[in-house]
Amino acid sequence: MDNLFCALGGSDHIGASCYYLQVDGHSFLLDCGIRTSGASKLPQLSLLTETYLEGIWQLDQVILSHAHMDHIGALPYLDSGREISVLCNPITQALTELQLREFDPLIMRFSSERQKRDYELRKDRVLSWIRPIGFGKPYHVDDYRITLFPAGHMPGAAMTYIETENHRILYSGDFSGQDQLLCGSYHLPPSLPVDLLIIEGTHAYAKDSWQLGYLSIERCVAQQLEKGNTVTLETTNVTKGIELARYLARTLKRYSCWFSGIYLDAGMAPIADAFERSGYQVYTSDIHPLLNRWEIGKQTIVIKKGRKGTSYGTVLNGDAFTLHADKQTLVDLINRIQAETTLIVHSQPDDEDSLANQLRIGEKACVQAGDGIPYLFV
Repeated sequence: MDNLFCALGGSDHIGASCYYLQVDGHSFLLDCGIRTSGASKLPQLSLLTETYLEGIWQLDQVILSHAHMDHIGALPYLDSGREISVLCNPITQALTELQLREFDPLIMRFSSERQKRDYELRKDRVLSWIRPIGFGKPYHVDDYRITLFPAGHMPGAAMTYIETENHRILYSGDFSGQDQLLCGSYHLPPSLPVDLLIIEGTHAYAKDSWQLGYLSIERCVAQQLEKGNTVTLETTNVTKGIELARYLARTLKRYSCWFSGIYLDAGMAPIADAFERSGYQVYTSDIHPLLNRWEIGKQTIVIKKGRKGTSYGTVLNGDAFTLHADKQTLVDLINRIQAETTLIVHSQPDDEDSLANQLRIGEKACVQAGDGIPYLFV
């Protein structure tokens, strides 16, 4: 059995993150997400059974980095009638169950009630296979070991460290270097030997730092508030909207503007409540759930999920805010780890500014992965 990495989705694009890892006789699946837009929603799971395995049941472990749909949404399709082991942080387990039961967009693919019932049963089975493990607590099986470390990004998000007989592999998942987020920055031990680094590169090819996106939102909101306006920030990502509320509650105090409160609309309530149950404070003296429209007055900020429904005052794009590591944090982590090989995933390369061409650490290669293309390593 060759040692190889193959992206089934989410390599040179964002969405449907799903990565197959074959190493020292073991088979791992890192995440199993969907695309939230476009005709093709699912990763290429058929590649597993057509090329590498007799059946999905042969996977030794499925490991979930965090509970965003582009990393967990295709989990029901791992049900092949035989149980497999699914690992993640306990908070990711709770949020994954909530997301798949309350916000699963794939249910719309089925026209008949029987198809929907069958799909829900498959989902129930896969969710029952999840085994939660805490950060920094190694999970031992036979001759390999898995340890999860905090990735930042969102509550429960994990970097996955796999140790086999001959290899040490680190999968970053989506991560952040910002302490200001609800769950803080990523955290790894000071010395961590890594042969293969699989790193998300959402902002690897960005011309400008993500800080510009933060500051742009901050300044635009402040300008509208100074004019006495109400502001609605629309975001497609509930987690991002919650983090944006916390960020604005803190940073707007640097400006001369005043705001009467920041309100999260009903679409964000289930995730906000789940965060609170997990010990992460969302609601404060400045941040409140939006219970009725009468709460919306002048110089109020409303953060809402999506673009449908009622908006108030000036509407701004909340998706300019990001939960991902900026380019410098990405480069710093690559240089810190010094892996023999670094594979960049979860990114949209710019041929004119290829990070994979820029980053050559001695004889150590940095490669942009592509969907369906196996990368062999020794």
